[in-house]
Amino acid sequence: MAYEEVCYLKNYAANANNALRCSIIDNLYNSDDHSYRNAFMRDRDRILYCKSFLRLSGKTQVYAPSKSDHQRTRLTHTLEVSQIARTIAKSLDLDLDLTEAIALGHDIGHTPFGHAGERMLHEIMSPSNDIDSQIPKSTSIYKLTSNDSKEAYKKLYGFKHNLQSVRATIEDLETRSSENGLDLCNYTLWGMAHHSSIKYKAGKVATDYLEPLFYQKYSRYWKKADGSDAWSFEAFVVAEADEIAQMHHDLEDAIRSKSISYESVFNLVGMIEDLMDDNDKEIFKALQQDPRSKEFFIAVVSKVVVNTLVTHLINASKKNFEAISIKDIIPQNIHSLNTDLIENEFIKKTIGYDVFDNDCVTKKINDFKYSLSKAVLYSNDVQRTDSKGRYIIKNLFEAYYTNPQQLPDTALKNLYKSLSIEGYKFEIKDKYYKIDSSKLRYALTQAISEIRGKRNIEMDICIMRIICDYIAGMTDNFAINEYEKLYG
Repeated sequence: MAYEEVCYLKNYAANANNALRCSIIDNLYNSDDHSYRNAFMRDRDRILYCKSFLRLSGKTQVYAPSKSDHQRTRLTHTLEVSQIARTIAKSLDLDLDLTEAIALGHDIGHTPFGHAGERMLHEIMSPSNDIDSQIPKSTSIYKLTSNDSKEAYKKLYGFKHNLQSVRATIEDLETRSSENGLDLCNYTLWGMAHHSSIKYKAGKVATDYLEPLFYQKYSRYWKKADGSDAWSFEAFVVAEADEIAQMHHDLEDAIRSKSISYESVFNLVGMIEDLMDDNDKEIFKALQQDPRSKEFFIAVVSKVVVNTLVTHLINASKKNFEAISIKDIIPQNIHSLNTDLIENEFIKKTIGYDVFDNDCVTKKINDFKYSLSKAVLYSNDVQRTDSKGRYIIKNLFEAYYTNPQQLPDTALKNLYKSLSIEGYKFEIKDKYYKIDSSKLRYALTQAISEIRGKRNIEMDICIMRIICDYIAGMTDNFAINEYEKLYG
């Protein structure tokens, strides 16, 4: 079915006219309408020009960027997600601007050293009484013994990169003039938060606390005026595009790093061979007979994998949209209504590889993804990079927690602001952004000494959160350099 023929699909695209910004939700002010850019276009542009986005170029995707100029970084991954998501969204007649905004912003809260860094920060920011834990032993979590303290801490714990992306755009982490940071709209924030699960799977982290409850306070910013979630099919598209991008570039990077052999690649990609169209099957068979150069091999394998996955996703999703339209499962003007349809099983399965009530293609692709993940993530290069990243982040956190005065002025100003919001009374009356460096450090020295002397757990955790923010924003090389400055 040609793109031009799918006219009914536009009924399911998100409408920028229904978008609400953080500043509107907080009743601070109404953003003026722009003469030629709608809300989704402005979100895309704000993300593209923010410093968090720029730093993605120095953050590990899977393989450390320093090992090769041709390994993916978090930035190149983001651009590939955006390209794949736009292709899918255009074929489904969804909103391209919202799709791009979500795709460009989905990883801006990511840590250095990839998911290993993310999991390390979550473990640090989670309750523990295990003195042999990998978490820094100087942090306040080791002193939590009463049930009251543990319950108070539960409301403040955790870290996850997709939820940190939301926090990074709302809080004034980059000293922007707006009280709401980038002041993004609800549809963009919901998509960024939900491109990945909002909690960890059991066994993925060294803690029993799997859901980062700290971020619950931001959920109101991804709601509509009626209180329902500002979900969108565009967000589901980005989530699938993220998975597709990971599969194809993990395969490419593994080949370049010689982590897997050509034979292993043929076996892996062969798992989805029966899903390929006739042309790609011929190309894949020819490649098996003559791989030619490594770069040619990589380019062809990647093209076949992406084309197969994207084609199946688009074709199945079109049929699913047609089914929900015919069955009147959802109304045509869906995004302007008060609905809880996000919990509807048909809504969740609309963007996918299978037509409703059939999961055979999804199962094949999940098996391929799982086998590829094992081959890549358990390679020697990746395991060494992950271990190094965890070690550096753990020790950086311990150093900053032991002496927060080592943090830069920007982080200390955010700490001053956070403690003020939490109720700590400073003698100085200046706004946090007007205090000079020496006065700020003196005031915080007094405050931290008092907080820890009185065993004020909530405010001590506030200090930990600012340290967590600062480390999460680092690039790999910056984190390594900071570690060397502190530890030699």
